[in-house]
Amino acid sequence: MSDNKSESKLYFDIETTGLSTLSSHITVIGTAFSDSEGIHRKQFVCRKPTDEKKVLQEFASYINGFDTLIHFNGRSFDIPYITSKCRFYQIRNTLYDMHEIDLYRMARQFSFLTGLKETKQKDVEKFFDFRRTDTISGSECVSAYMDYICRGSKEALEKLLLHNKEDLDGMIHIHSCLAGPLCIAEGRFSLAGISGTEQADPFAEDAVFLNANDPEKQPSVSSAGPGNDLNITIETEDPFREPFSASYDAQIPEKGISFSFCAEGKKAVFSLKAFSGELRYYFEDYKDYYYLPEEGRAVHRSVGQFVDPAFREKAKKETAFEPVRAVFYPQCGSVIKPQFKISPDDRTGYFRLEDIEDPGDLKKLIIAAFHNASRG
Repeated sequence: MSDNKSESKLYFDIETTGLSTLSSHITVIGTAFSDSEGIHRKQFVCRKPTDEKKVLQEFASYINGFDTLIHFNGRSFDIPYITSKCRFYQIRNTLYDMHEIDLYRMARQFSFLTGLKETKQKDVEKFFDFRRTDTISGSECVSAYMDYICRGSKEALEKLLLHNKEDLDGMIHIHSCLAGPLCIAEGRFSLAGISGTEQADPFAEDAVFLNANDPEKQPSVSSAGPGNDLNITIETEDPFREPFSASYDAQIPEKGISFSFCAEGKKAVFSLKAFSGELRYYFEDYKDYYYLPEEGRAVHRSVGQFVDPAFREKAKKETAFEPVRAVFYPQCGSVIKPQFKISPDDRTGYFRLEDIEDPGDLKKLIIAAFHNASRG
């Protein structure tokens, strides 16, 4: 086993006889880390209640040199519990000095991909097909420990240690399964290819267009068909443990944009639905424009000044636009410009494939879509 723990990650989980530090004590502190030689586990066991201080001292010494602490909702229980005990025994506690990865928060962050409504550790383990062999629950761990303390049952202790070990192994499995999505959310991927269309017919029968004589009527777009969807192929730094596919339906603009996603290994494809029809490009400096009701569009005042006053009016925020018929793709925010909308205050914007000048904008679009979906 390598002695170099520098910049390494430590998985961490504890078992106790209760929730209150005043009326309970630690039974097991489980740890695990991996290196080129594999996974290394170490369990600190209180073989009698009076061993608690010694166990905490050994644990505090052991974690020196580790860079990152990985836990599953440890901020809610494990870390505060250890901190309180260290304060009581006057042991220096360095847990809060370490970087953290909370797999519970990560599982919640990517629930838009997994579809999980409950993200307890066993729920996430089950989704990612992690199979346990231990037969006791967290509450039953207390009974197992008491059976060991009072009757010296080695079998009961083995059950407790197995439960703690599989909590750690479950974390390692979950972390590896979420490594791919995390790469995307953090922008640790590169663009490998793009396919879409600039040529889908925006004048198709199912396209819905604006009535130029009625600026109050909203423009709209309809599906351009799956053959026109925008498919962006990417390569992630870390692989997806298993082939994976999911669709996210934003439903409302506040939850971002809808997209589908599939991945295998380090290759993933992010897909956006294509829409065909008419949208509007709104001018920000609307006071510099005239609206032409007969034409259903706005022109700059340098041009509008030559239009008969009977056929022009000062543009408002809602009427300072240029109608555009094309094939569009949705985006979060205004990553790709020009941006087209249904109304000036619409939170969902659209872009045309031909307007992409910097491929890096597609990377920003994917990251923004993931972030908005995780908040949804």
